[in-house]
Amino acid sequence: MLAQDPEDQAEVVSLYENNQNDKLTDQSSKTKDIKNIIFLTYLYIILAIPIGLAFSIPLILSTRKVAYSDQGTYSFAIWPFSLKLLWAPLVDAFFVRKIGRRKTWVFTSQLISGLLMVCLASKVNILIDENIEHKKSDIYFLALIFGFIVFLSATQDVALDAWSLDLLMEKNAPMQALCNSFGFGIGQFVGNAGFLIFESVKFSNEYIRPFFKLGPQKHGLVTLEKFFYVFGSISILTSILVLLFKNEYNLKKIKIESERLIIEKHETESKNRSVWDTYKIIWKILCIKPIRILVILMVTFRFGFSTEGVIRLKLVEQGFAREKLSLMGIILSPILTLIPIVLSKLLRGPKPLKYFNIFIGLKIIMIVVFCIFLKNLSFFRDQSGNFSIVFYLVLFIISLIKDFFGFGAYVTLGGFNAGITDRLMGGTYMTFLAFWPSLGSILSKTSSLFAINMLTFNKCNYLSTNASLFNTTFNATQVVESIEQKCELLFDPFYPLTAVLLVYGVVWVLISRKYFKRLQSLPKEDWKINLQK
Repeated sequence: MLAQDPEDQAEVVSLYENNQNDKLTDQSSKTKDIKNIIFLTYLYIILAIPIGLAFSIPLILSTRKVAYSDQGTYSFAIWPFSLKLLWAPLVDAFFVRKIGRRKTWVFTSQLISGLLMVCLASKVNILIDENIEHKKSDIYFLALIFGFIVFLSATQDVALDAWSLDLLMEKNAPMQALCNSFGFGIGQFVGNAGFLIFESVKFSNEYIRPFFKLGPQKHGLVTLEKFFYVFGSISILTSILVLLFKNEYNLKKIKIESERLIIEKHETESKNRSVWDTYKIIWKILCIKPIRILVILMVTFRFGFSTEGVIRLKLVEQGFAREKLSLMGIILSPILTLIPIVLSKLLRGPKPLKYFNIFIGLKIIMIVVFCIFLKNLSFFRDQSGNFSIVFYLVLFIISLIKDFFGFGAYVTLGGFNAGITDRLMGGTYMTFLAFWPSLGSILSKTSSLFAINMLTFNKCNYLSTNASLFNTTFNATQVVESIEQKCELLFDPFYPLTAVLLVYGVVWVLISRKYFKRLQSLPKEDWKINLQK
């Protein structure tokens, strides 16, 4: 055995002690932040529920035989969440000092959202009532209502992203992605799958009401009106509790000199900054060279699977009941919400973008598998036309794996964004980073819906007039149904369009690998805003 120099031995011992101290410090910082982590997760749940509810409406509309063009019109209701960068500087610039920079916006947006839901509960319920004949304008009004609610959730998200950086210890900053993704997962589950399953008349009458020995009724256990009333009241109560009992800053964090200096510097600079100066910061962020590369990658990656959202609509069109689709979501959601915890080590690791790239590639593979499965649904039907047990098993496994990879990509990207954010402009910077993948998402999803509607050709025979019509619109469909018609699908562009986009996605994954490797190797100083330029 070789003898070691005493100085080398001392260095090894010192390194070991430092490593142990770092582990103890990490454990200590996590322990101190546990209350804030729970608090932030709860607020992310509350702001995500209306967004999940907004995403549930297309499935309800699909059962009303609404055209893809009207689905595309409604999809604009989701746009405010992706366009929040436009007013993020205002969230940083304006606030009530006695309430607090972040609390001002979390409190007001949550309170207004709650009041709006309580006041419009009965009106929104009428807009989706299948027993009432609807006009084209109803789609616009429905999109307007949910668009404003999503706008309020987006505003709260801007403030909450920045507030999380103020509340969490520096070493726990990447845990913001855990709070965000875990909270969003639960919130969207409650507002989407949870609402749809209990809103279903068939599911309520066949499974829930008999269990409680209740008779069948013409409506589900939960209606949109009831959901608006209950959640609106919870939102109002939460906003008041936040205002009265939560401090703007982490008092334990302020005791640390370096943290206190950052807060004081932020407050001093914000006093002398005009609204125009705040907006100019967006340009200064864009002037950071690595940011420009990241922006291009984030806007373009979503187009590889932009028709993913149509898969659910296709399942409903093929006869798969939306309440069963929601029930599967109820089973999947608790599993998917654990993903951020499973991936928490990757969030704190040095290569989150490497895993993001891997997850995107794996998700593209699973969408290919899903499309093959969707194309061959006839193999999973019995002689009476019902889906077999094998169908449900395969659908569950494919959905679980696909959503796992998608969720994994979201979590790892969020961890990277939280790690590089310049905390002096936390709200604007975090929103800026989140804006570009969201922009790519809404552009790709909305354009794919309109493209599918435009390229879909149906031949409809009217029993009373023997007329034919191609590319049936929403209004025409209403007329046709009143006199009974039989439509034959001449061309479905979903599969050809999906194939082209998936090829694009594979090329994107291969090209982006070297850029991600370069970006995640940069020091944090390279991502800071130069306010002097």
